[in-house]
Amino acid sequence: MSQSGVDVSSYQGTVDWTQFAGGGSTFAFIKATEGLHTVDSQFARNWATAKSAGLVRGAYHFFYPHLDPVGQARHFSQIVDIEAGDLPPVLDLEVADNFTPSALAGVVQQFLDALERAKGAPPIIYVSPGFWTGSMGNSTAFGKYPLWVAHWGVALPTVPSNWSDWTFWQTSAHGHVPGISGEVDLDQFNDASNTLQSAAIATRTLAVGAIGPEVSALQQALAAGGADPGGADGIFGPNTQNAVKTFQTNHNLTSTGVVDDATRQALGL
Repeated sequence: MSQSGVDVSSYQGTVDWTQFAGGGSTFAFIKATEGLHTVDSQFARNWATAKSAGLVRGAYHFFYPHLDPVGQARHFSQIVDIEAGDLPPVLDLEVADNFTPSALAGVVQQFLDALERAKGAPPIIYVSPGFWTGSMGNSTAFGKYPLWVAHWGVALPTVPSNWSDWTFWQTSAHGHVPGISGEVDLDQFNDASNTLQSAAIATRTLAVGAIGPEVSALQQALAAGGADPGGADGIFGPNTQNAVKTFQTNHNLTSTGVVDDATRQALGL
């Protein structure tokens, strides 16, 4: 039987995540950002308390094709600290902004590439089959990304031709669950061949191109450990890479410049 979850935003108000988890659900997607500047007003609270309640959590970005795709990926990455055990970041694709299918595919790919560099995992794509067919045309370039398909009121969702199967399925926009007042989107995880934990990021490595609060914490730990990267700007660039290599050498670790579990442990992260 598929595991159940929800996706939420500030529209749901203050969620009681402990009560929600007590109802048997196991995961939640949480709106983080949209466009270049907007942050969901409930994101910080939802992100922290969903984890405290023992849920597997994921964060999503509402994408606008007419805005800089790399800038949107940077905005999301600066807000969301994805850890091992969290789901990969999510592209919420619902508007085409009058782009042609080829132009839309181009900016979507730019966003996905930038987000993968920043967060170290292929993002999930959220989309409805109707939007994909109507706005993305016959594009076949996105099959490597996990699919979260929105298809309500059907026994099984339609899977766009890019994918062989769905990973997550938004089954309804009118659900009711413990801990949430009013209606909420309901979701299922396809556990026919995988566990929910296998869909999460098992090891959160950090390398050149990573962006966000986890990089700021890394830079501060490096400075405290005698390998100052030159500031804590939250951007993993050459200076941070060199500082990681120095720290690894000083602690008898393989000097790769990539922050793995052993380096994290030595840094106290």
